[in-house]
Amino acid sequence: MLSRTRTEPVSVTPVKDITKPLLKGRKDFISQTEPALNSSAGCGAGVRQGFQATDCRRKQSVPEHVILEWKEAHWQDSKKPNQDYGTNFPRLFFIPRWPKLLSCAVLLVLVGLCLTVRKAALKEHVGLTGLKLLKYLSLPVVSVVFTYGHIWGALWMTFYPLEFFGIPGMQLPEQPWGLGWQGMVPSTVRKMASIFIRNFTEKLLTVDEIFAHLDASILAREVDGCLSETLARVIDEVGWEVAPRTWKKMPETVKEELILRVREESPQLLAEVLHEAKGNIDNIFDLEEMVVQALKNDKALLNHSFLSCGFNELEFIRDTGAYMGLFFGVVQMMQQKIYPAGWMLPVFGVVVGLLTNWLALKMIFEPVHPKPLLGGRIVLQGVFLTRQNEVAAMYSNIFAENVLTARKLVPALVNGQRAGALCDLIRREVETAMDRCAGSAQRMIAMSVGKEPYEEAKALATDRVIADLPTIFLSAEAYVDKAMNLEQLLTERVRSMDVADYEQLLHPAFQEDEWILILLGGILGFIVGMLQWHILGT
Repeated sequence: MLSRTRTEPVSVTPVKDITKPLLKGRKDFISQTEPALNSSAGCGAGVRQGFQATDCRRKQSVPEHVILEWKEAHWQDSKKPNQDYGTNFPRLFFIPRWPKLLSCAVLLVLVGLCLTVRKAALKEHVGLTGLKLLKYLSLPVVSVVFTYGHIWGALWMTFYPLEFFGIPGMQLPEQPWGLGWQGMVPSTVRKMASIFIRNFTEKLLTVDEIFAHLDASILAREVDGCLSETLARVIDEVGWEVAPRTWKKMPETVKEELILRVREESPQLLAEVLHEAKGNIDNIFDLEEMVVQALKNDKALLNHSFLSCGFNELEFIRDTGAYMGLFFGVVQMMQQKIYPAGWMLPVFGVVVGLLTNWLALKMIFEPVHPKPLLGGRIVLQGVFLTRQNEVAAMYSNIFAENVLTARKLVPALVNGQRAGALCDLIRREVETAMDRCAGSAQRMIAMSVGKEPYEEAKALATDRVIADLPTIFLSAEAYVDKAMNLEQLLTERVRSMDVADYEQLLHPAFQEDEWILILLGGILGFIVGMLQWHILGT
């Protein structure tokens, strides 16, 4: 015989935020599948009968500690939004390597000689005074600083700030600007996450494959202890709540046999639920909803994934900005020597700002396929695409450890928009199992408390089990994460992707908003050009 202590009714509090979506989803699912349920045997019809009569009571039937556990586990109620992942971003100021420092030192020495020892020769042979020489030399210097700085700024404004910086309430919906600024990635996280996950499921991994490696029998063994204790506790609680006098008078042997049968039945019950759920996973789980909500709640995670995988490329683009600035600065200096015109400074600034930002963004993903030049001595390809094998491992690790984990998948399954279908499935299986467990005692129980209270008790017990689902399934968190083995699977899939598909996996998330950064470069170029015109004159 099982030893048992009397469990008093548990105090409850209203939980509209948790149970209302579950009950609403269940009602919607029932209304959509009414003909099928009416034509099938089982407890489905019994669930519908008396549902509204006990609806109000069931909304208050989830223990307070369960609500706290749901909030602890659920991605919509995370206590630490925008967590610090230790993400690195390319620095604006740093000490260059010695060849660059040596080149700068040589140039400074030459300029110093021109302004001192060779001052007379400079004026005689070139026709330049020391002041004019400095004005001409300032053009490539300003161009280097401006191009380097505004490309770094464009990269920074792509990811930061995480939250809107400006006048509160004056930001355009899902846009980075308004009377202030928010990083392009965090401001459009819903759109970016939706585009990304659609490409992800089309080109990389389907929802079925995510759960394919879960073995229902092993998972049943992993959660057996927690599920058995939950079922036994729920039966005792419901007995005291629905019919306390009858439950008190019921022979202990009957109670213990009922609880014992429940414990014996729980592994089979879970295996049946999991088998049916895996066969209908698309109907009960919305991966896009889960990923979008997870990244909306933690915008730093999306930044972390892009910056960690593309850090080397961002540094390369930042440094390339200085070389592009030097080239355009020399061209501008020659233009001003041949055709000196102050109004050309802002014009040149706009052209350089637009062109360099456009080139910087294009260099990330284009050309998609390698293009050899000079007999293969130079190969052009998008800088992010050249490291596909290396990025695959980093990308898969971040995604598998921070997004597709049991701690985020389980709450999404039981509380997502499609959770009504899962809850209805579990409700049918649990109530059917309870009838099997009652066995020969079922008639005596129904006679003792009445048929309606008995059906009400089954429905109430089922709601309690559903409320405990996160706790039950998360007791097997280690097994679920290990069995899915998503990091290795994702790494292999990303590495084997065609480079064009690999580019489409990530690039579309940025494509729509690239023009903002290009336009910003033109605006900054115009401002710098006007300042040059004001300071240098013609």
